[in-house]
Amino acid sequence: MVIGLFLVRCKDTSDVAPNGSGSATGIADANTSIGGTNGYDISDITTADEGRTWRFTLNRLSGIKVQDISHLIIGVDVFCPGSPANFTIGAWTIEGYEKGALVTQYTEGNGTGCNLNGFQNFFKFEFPSEFAQKGPITITFTPSVPIKVSSWLIAVKAGNKCATSQVKGTSCDTPSSGQCSLSQGYFFAKPGDTWAGKTVSFGTTAEAIAIHTYTQQEGQDIWKTSNKGGKLDVKAAFLQAATIKLNFAIKGENIPSELESAISIIDNYFNSLTTKLSPTTLPANSSETAAVKTASDVLSKYITDNHCN
Repeated sequence: MVIGLFLVRCKDTSDVAPNGSGSATGIADANTSIGGTNGYDISDITTADEGRTWRFTLNRLSGIKVQDISHLIIGVDVFCPGSPANFTIGAWTIEGYEKGALVTQYTEGNGTGCNLNGFQNFFKFEFPSEFAQKGPITITFTPSVPIKVSSWLIAVKAGNKCATSQVKGTSCDTPSSGQCSLSQGYFFAKPGDTWAGKTVSFGTTAEAIAIHTYTQQEGQDIWKTSNKGGKLDVKAAFLQAATIKLNFAIKGENIPSELESAISIIDNYFNSLTTKLSPTTLPANSSETAAVKTASDVLSKYITDNHCN
């Protein structure tokens, strides 16, 4: 068996449509962007030695028509607080077959059709055409440094489409304040009504030209826009601020005081917009958007450092 593995390092979180419970086993769907099954079951990705080695099982389910797998891409959704965010893969095994050192690459390769903008520090298994998976296989990989990951994203390319799942990693310590935050992947990519029927508004009632309110579908449409050439500042600000607003609105809690300034900067910027954001109306980066990008970085750090179990 020959399976190629490539490493790609650190991208911003965005544009992933996870399909799975986010709490246990995920089912990846290569036929639709969200929901359903393509017949591949992926277990949690677990570690038993404090993040030095990780392992998971990929199972081709029987009894249904299943396309052969061609690519399997593994990426971080949320690191635990204090975990290194950059790592390479020193070694990996598949059913005990050792491959050794890897060549680092900075692209996901040719034509998988997978949307990987939300995958942080991801790597790819490329399955040859002659590979035939008859039953479960266990994959073990060793990062260059011990890491602690709360949730992972998996992309499965089977047939002519690619779909993604969110699966659990290891537990993180919940912040003592209790004001933890779920990730962008949860609110924008996970199937189902993750917004709990709520909407998100931007702007301030006192000064806004128009208060713009977004539904979950509208938010997901913005999430899925391409990051080719780099993620736009306003898109990053929208996603991070919406994630924070939803987290605390759904729990009936106030946004933490240390985030109020960043949220205010983003809302004040939205005051200046006469057009509601959509995939075709995202403003280009400029000196006017630099402040919202800085504010969104503050929110991003909070989400990473205070991710809910």
